[in-house]
Amino acid sequence: MDKIIAIIPCYNEEIHIHDAIVSVLWADEIVVVDSFSNDRTVEIINECIEKYKKIKLYQHIYENSTSQKNWILNQVRSEWIFLLDADERCTSELSEEIKTIIAQKEENEAFWIGRQNFFMGRELKFIWKSDKVIRLFKSHCRYENKHVHGEIITNTKAPKLKNKILHYTYKDINRHLLKSHKYCTWGAYDRLNTATPINCYHLVILPIFIFIKFYIIKLGILDGIPGLFISAHAAWNRFERYMKIWLIRRGEQIKK
Repeated sequence: MDKIIAIIPCYNEEIHIHDAIVSVLWADEIVVVDSFSNDRTVEIINECIEKYKKIKLYQHIYENSTSQKNWILNQVRSEWIFLLDADERCTSELSEEIKTIIAQKEENEAFWIGRQNFFMGRELKFIWKSDKVIRLFKSHCRYENKHVHGEIITNTKAPKLKNKILHYTYKDINRHLLKSHKYCTWGAYDRLNTATPINCYHLVILPIFIFIKFYIIKLGILDGIPGLFISAHAAWNRFERYMKIWLIRRGEQIKK
């Protein structure tokens, strides 16, 4: 079977990093790329290196998610890559499915994998039900040049696997809000040259529609308070992104 490397990017993930690493011990090699964490993340990684041997640690200054991932892809040599964020877990069922696909000498370059999301201590069964990411791909693939939510570029179809990644996306409210503010800024710069002139549609109508979409159409109402928060926050994020585009175009300097 072709060699597969599991890659885990991380920053200040002392809560999650050990379990993320353990969940990919089935891979031939594990590469963790840390963005100079200032908590116990690196200490825990080194403990795992001593115990499991097949782990390598790199450190690289973080600019954005896609540039960090593309940097580490240039450092490794393998036929296949399985990429896992530190707040995610690979299940035994998913690892067996991945090994079966690779053993079949698959011609497709990449595969979508669904995520089962947990937020504020609750499993979300409705609002993010369709969430998916490309995390299994051939090593020559690279991420598109975007600050936020960049995806793998592939020349073939990307089928979806049957099993899912477990995603523990929420740590605490402050970190969640800080992260979303940063992503809104990056999203504004990504769309700065393509967005139409900002008007009431972007700042009023679209955020209202986003709330209705998540809370009613995607059944966030059935996910309790976490579903309400996600719906309201998604609406605010859309408002914030377009507000920042408007401000940047008027000359305001918003730090990335």
